[in-house]
Amino acid sequence: MLSAGTPVTTRRGNFLRGRMSAAINSRLGLDELIVDSDREYVERAVAVATDPDLRSRIRARLEQRPGLIFRDRAAVHQLEQFLVTACERRAESER
Repeated sequence: MLSAGTPVTTRRGNFLRGRMSAAINSRLGLDELIVDSDREYVERAVAVATDPDLRSRIRARLEQRPGLIFRDRAAVHQLEQFLVTACERRAESER
């Protein structure tokens, strides 16, 4: 969706999918698309869906940052480091 310039409203929560979506929106500077309740989620999604000017402004901001999340090598490196550390700790705990 984001790669097509489509804004994604997300609700923070206890699940990885919400946290990841919120982190991506935050990285893109789209904090207005991150909400904390079901009511806010519906309100924000309806606002984005029905307000062409709002959608256009958000889409323009997405287009200004094309590689910010899809070519972010730092995020890949951080995930790699996390996985290496997790595996090392697991191996140590089994000794």
